[in-house]
Amino acid sequence: MKRGSPISEEKCKAFTIKSTNVSYIKPQNILPVDNSNFNTSMVSKPVIFKWTSVVPNPNEQVTYQLKVWKIASGQTPTQVINQSQPLVIKDIINVSQTIVTNLIDPSCLTPSTCQFVWQVQAMGLNGKTYGTNNGKSDFTVFKTGTENNNTTNTTACGTISTKTFAIGD
Repeated sequence: MKRGSPISEEKCKAFTIKSTNVSYIKPQNILPVDNSNFNTSMVSKPVIFKWTSVVPNPNEQVTYQLKVWKIASGQTPTQVINQSQPLVIKDIINVSQTIVTNLIDPSCLTPSTCQFVWQVQAMGLNGKTYGTNNGKSDFTVFKTGTENNNTTNTTACGTISTKTFAIGD
């Protein structure tokens, strides 16, 4: 055999490299925004909840479980999540938003105020969770009964353009 000559015939075959250790990014809450206020005109409307999907997208169905708690006076959000039953538990399959109606009761209207905390958990089949913290998003707090201008617009886009446009742009 000459130096530099092939040992055998060249053969090609398709193959796949599968990673068995995928690192997923847990969902992140988008709406309602943390520490946002719902004024009197907003509390009678359904509340829109939005979050990011798990990344990368798993190769199976993902159930996002939304939980919403009402925070009692003197409680912290962490205490409520760990010690209380949620007002809402809703399973949403493969979608990263939902609407909850009749969440805010009349006792939360001005001059009273109410605080709520919400969280989403991403789960696959057989209870598998995706991402750190058992697939649970960081919690987000919102409140009602305030009449200031720091309100949440549940239909707005989170991007603001800083460019001045002229005809022809």
